Order: sequence, then structure tokens, then C-alpha cells
Amino acid sequence: TDNTDWLRNTGGTPSNQTGPSNAFHDDYFIYIEASGSGYPSKTADLVNPSVDLSGIVDPEIRFQRHMYGSNMGTLRLQARFAGTQQWTDLWSQAGDQGDSWEEVIVSLSAFEDSVIDLRFQAITGNGYRSDMAIDYIEIAPPRGANVPSNCVAAINSFPYVEDFNNNTMGLLSKDSISTNWNIINLSQLTTAFPLTIDGTYLYMRRPNWDSQSAYKAGFTSPCFDLSMLNAPELFFSYYMAHADDSLILNYSVDGGQTWSLLSTITAAQGNVWNEQYVDLSNIAGGSNVMFSMVGHSGVGTVALAVDNFEIRDHYATDCTSMGTVSSLLWIDQIHLGLFNYYSGDNGGYGDYTSSSAALTDSMLLRIEPGFAPVQDPTMGLFCSVWVDYNQDGDFDDQDELVLQAEQHPFLRGDANADGNVDIADMIYINNVLFNGMGPFPCYAAADANDDGIVNITDAIYLANYLFAGTGPAPPEPYPTAGLDPTDNSIQAMINIPPAAFSGSTKMRIQAKGGNWTSGACETFTWGEVEDYTVDVVNLGQARLAGGDNNPNESDHDGEQNLKPSTDLEAGFERELLITTYPNPSDGIVNLSLEGSVSGFSYELHNLVGQLVLQQMNISGESTRIDLSELPKGIYTLTVHSGTQQATDKVIVQ
Repeated sequence: TDNTDWLRNTGGTPSNQTGPSNAFHDDYFIYIEASGSGYPSKTADLVNPSVDLSGIVDPEIRFQRHMYGSNMGTLRLQARFAGTQQWTDLWSQAGDQGDSWEEVIVSLSAFEDSVIDLRFQAITGNGYRSDMAIDYIEIAPPRGANVPSNCVAAINSFPYVEDFNNNTMGLLSKDSISTNWNIINLSQLTTAFPLTIDGTYLYMRRPNWDSQSAYKAGFTSPCFDLSMLNAPELFFSYYMAHADDSLILNYSVDGGQTWSLLSTITAAQGNVWNEQYVDLSNIAGGSNVMFSMVGHSGVGTVALAVDNFEIRDHYATDCTSMGTVSSLLWIDQIHLGLFNYYSGDNGGYGDYTSSSAALTDSMLLRIEPGFAPVQDPTMGLFCSVWVDYNQDGDFDDQDELVLQAEQHPFLRGDANADGNVDIADMIYINNVLFNGMGPFPCYAAADANDDGIVNITDAIYLANYLFAGTGPAPPEPYPTAGLDPTDNSIQAMINIPPAAFSGSTKMRIQAKGGNWTSGACETFTWGEVEDYTVDVVNLGQARLAGGDNNPNESDHDGEQNLKPSTDLEAGFERELLITTYPNPSDGIVNLSLEGSVSGFSYELHNLVGQLVLQQMNISGESTRIDLSELPKGIYTLTVHSGTQQATDKVIVQ
């Protein structure tokens, strides 16, 4: 006989040492309150409206139950055919089961294709610590059995990328096995996961009240037609910090009817985001291919996350470039956003396309060359960077050259640029500073003490060294000319053009000694080339002007640098005016233009003439420049637009 009630509740139950402290899913659960007159042996029945199981193959009911308390009674599930009176016990459990939610799965196959009633019956024990609860009830086929037996309108446009940045899983479907995958943004971050570039990822969430159980969570992909790809590849990023965690990747070539193991990742992989590339050549040509990923956690804190799930063509290009002699000049390391890679001297070429970095608009790229102690005094540094934005296997298209910068050799202390360091340089410094003589041929050379500023102390420094014998020699480059080792890094803000494709593509970095290369595919003598994979994140994606219709083919017909008509082409040239504010600034400077033509670029040089920041191919008539990583001082900003150029002084305070 039903003589008490089920109650809907959020948070914990009123009694201590019994009942859950929160819901398993979302905010609410239902429970039976045993305190007061709720015990002993009080019964509460919960009967659902009739359920039609027609069309559900091998139906089952799944729910979460919580039975914690030293006086715990009995919970049972019963069923009957609709319109009948006789209840049949399907499942029951009695006694204290611990302070945790546990999933119960009960088969309903005996009632397949029928209309049934279901009843949860709770009977309290002999004391008030007998609060029992249920939550998250679902009736469905067994997990994995509800995947369609064939694929309708399989995805045939690639690359397919799901980065979770819209706070959804896109076309991926969650499969809650014993817990869930959850999408989290950095603003919500409470775990110790390291940051990702875009800040949003999928992580496996354990209920915060349970640290004693192992959990699983899975998701399933839509169908893909891999016959559209020449060399299909699956890529994803993952975080796995605990030894008991694992990721299991399966595939199906028949629309989910049968599954096979594709890849397994186990054991702790460090407190970093890792990348996984999976070759799909064994299923190339399949038109009904699906993927599933299941995360397994051990007992303890879950530290498992996934990001940037991508199906794509393996990137390949026939365009090669390298230096034949890298012993004097090489690419030492690069920094792109949070991605940092030390490569050192690779003998002229380094292939790091297995290392992938996210590339978002206005991201800072810093390249640090390496130099031998003895250099050719005539050899300057010429650096170029390309990104294959339309993913067609070449670097020939509009806006794909994203950086060009140069550094020239000089002799420290040689203020008049005559090739010697002597009394004439002391006189030259004084004449420029105090007698109005023209500018220094090389500002860095006149900075004899290498403090970043040319003033009277540089002339005194030379006098002490040359004549008094009380001062040290000028810092390098001295006594022979060379590149400045004090700060030889090259920096630029990378601007992603609106037409760039999102997804993985190649970035090429060239560091050449002597002069500019003829292009991205040159083999030259002095220097080095490195290739990387970047994952372009472009929210305004369209096709590049003149780009291939098929980005998977290296066909350059018709790939011309098309551009719209401008005022200059019409014979009218406007004066370029620039405004910077706030100026002085403590880090962020806003740059606005009047009279720009089809976008603009800018360069920032320090007082010794070194290029410290550069951004090319900026659309519109304004941008924000982040100077927060630069030392305090005065910088020269040069802006180019069409044939126009304007300069301004920017002060970082």
C-alpha cells in the first residue's frame, strides 16, 4: 500500500548521512524522505504514463539510483502490460549502497512492441537514514544499437572540423555511458587543464561527489564519404594526465552496424595538449564511414579532454625549399601564440608538419634565428613566411606571403660606417648629437655600449676603450661585422585574410643569408627552411581570389592576384593619414587610417633600427597593436597602403 510520497528536490536532502547532496543530471531529482513519520516500512509508488515500445529493438530502461544510509530500505522497478493489473518485478536492491549515484540498466525485451506501465517502488527501512533517490530515466535501445544501418547524405565536403567553439558538439552525438562529455570555455574553467589556443574544448566530467568509481563517456560522428579524399586522415588534440585514463577510437564502414578498433591511447601523456594523427588509408574509398570515441577514466580525478576533431586529406605538396649550408645561419626556435618549438640547426631543412599549432587572426609569430660565432660580415638575414590559406598545396596565391623582414650586418662602434672603429667615430657621434650633422648610417652601430640609446655615453665608452684603456671592447658584433646577437628575433602579427579556409594547412618559414629568395620553392646556399602545420581558425571563411576550385589539386591555372578597382587606379591618389591612441601607451595602441587603399600593412622599428613587429595584409582602416611584450621606449611606426606611406612615433611607457 502506498502510504508516503516521492518528492522533487534540488541540492541535498534534509537529513544527515543519508540521501544525495545534489542531482546526477542538471539540478533536480526525486527522492523519498524517511525522517519524521517516513519510517519504518513506508511505501512510495511512482507510476509513469503508459509507454509504447513499438519500433524500439531490444528496449531497455536506464536510470541513476542513490541509496545511502545506515537504515536503507528497498528500491524496486516493476512493469506490467497496459490495461492489466499484475505487476512483475524487473529489478530490486536493498541496503546501504554508499554515497554515490549508480546507473541501473534493465532490459525490457520481454515487452518489445507492447504498451507498458512502469512503477518505481521505494520502501523505507527501520530508521530515518533511509532517503533513496532516482534521476535521469531513459528508455531506448542498447547503447550503440541506435546508430542508423545506412548513411543518408554522408558528409562529402572536407576538411570536416569540430572545434566546439560554438558551445555545441556540431554533428557529433554524445553517448552517455556512465558520465558525459561536456563543453567548457576558459571563462568557466575550474580544472587544472592547460589552456588551448581557442579556449573551448570537450572534457570528460565526473560527478563531483564521486571520486571512487571509474567512468566512461563516448561520442559518435556522422557518416563520411571518404571517397572524396585522396589520402584520408583523422586528427584530434587530446589531454590525458592520469595513468588510468585512456581513449579508444573505433570505426564503422557500414553506417554503424559493425565496429572495429582504429586506435588506442593509454597512460599519462603529461600536463600538455597532445596531437594524434590517424592514417585512414585502409578505409579510403568508404562512403558510409563513422567514428566513435570512448574515454575511460580510472578511480580518482578525471583529467581527459578532446579538441579539434578533424577529418581531412593528408597535406602534401611537391614544392620543396631548403638551404644547403646552415652552419652559419639557421632557424633556432619559433613562437606562435602559445605554441613554442625549439628546433636548432637541421642541416638546411626541418619537416615539423607533424607539429600543429592553432592560428587565429592577429596572432603573434616570433622567429629566433641562430648564428655561428664567426659570420660572413657581408651576410644579412632575410626572413619570409608563407601560409597556404586556400589549402591547394602551393604558396602562390594572394595574401599567402604573411611576413618579410630583414636584418643587416654592422660593426659595433663604427658610427660613420667606414669599416673601422676609431676616433673618427667619437667625433661623428658628437657631431650628430650636438652639431646637427645628418643621421647615423646605422643607429645600432653608433650604440657603442649596446644600451639601446645613442648619446654622449657612447662616445665616452669608445674613448675609454680606445685611449684610456679602462673600458671593455664594444659588445658583439665586434671586432668584425655581423648581425646583432642582442635581440635578433623577428616578430609579426599574422593577419588571416577573409577568404582563408579554416582547418589544417602548411606554414613555411625561410631564413636566408645574403638576399631575398625568389619564392617559397627556392633551394639556396646560406640558411634554413622549416615547415609546420597550422590549424587556421577563420570565422569569415570564403574562397581566395583566383584560387583553385578543388583545393586538393595543385592546379594553378587562373590563379592570379585579382584585386578590385581602387581610387589609385582611377587616377586619384589620396594622402594617407594615420592616428595612434593612446600614445604614450602601456601596451595596446589603436591605429586608424584615412586615405587607405585596399587595406594596409605596418612595421615597427626600435631606436636602433631593428624591426620588432610587423603585420601585413590588414583589411579595413583600423587595427589594434599589442606592444605589451616590448620594452619601454620610443618606436617608429611605418604604415603602407597602396603607394602611400606614413610614419609616427609610438611611446611604450
